[in-house]
Amino acid sequence: MFIWDPRSKKCGERRKSLVQNIDMAPTILRYFGIEPPKDMQGFDLERTIRDDTPVREAALFGIHGGHVNVTDGQYVYMRGWVEGGEACHYNYTLTPMHIHTRFSVEELGQAEYVDGFSFTKGLKVLKVPGTGRGSSPQTRETFLFDLENDYGQMDPVQDSEVEERMIHYMLQLMQENDAPEPIFVSEGCCRN
Repeated sequence: MFIWDPRSKKCGERRKSLVQNIDMAPTILRYFGIEPPKDMQGFDLERTIRDDTPVREAALFGIHGGHVNVTDGQYVYMRGWVEGGEACHYNYTLTPMHIHTRFSVEELGQAEYVDGFSFTKGLKVLKVPGTGRGSSPQTRETFLFDLENDYGQMDPVQDSEVEERMIHYMLQLMQENDAPEPIFVSEGCCRN
């Protein structure tokens, strides 16, 4: 990511702190003197840009129906689905659509309204069983990569101590992101 913040007057320098795209909105809002909404995720990067002040220990990422992933900047942990996890896979939405198509009559026939999430501001959402593309995992394998020695993520490593740390980060971030309970089952994560 390339970013210029006129407040810092920093140019041509690199930072090692772990940031995400979700940090852009709070950074821009605060630049213009606007306080981000309380349910907006991400951090203002002003200090990170100025002097590499870290804003997070780990970052959660992934795609709907795929691995749930976490990185601490040194390792990437990609948690695969457990056997039978597909039965716990749902779409949660206020708009009854996939990205490019409407939900089918069959899909909507199985839908139910459920309590929403912190970011839906008290609104109920449609809970629709996952079907179609992105609803079944491409692989159930779990991977751990050491980015320092394998930046291209070609050769998974085995390190139970690192994996436990990454699972801890993953669970913490999933809870902070208000991940629905079934995702903890489909990914074989435990809430301890």
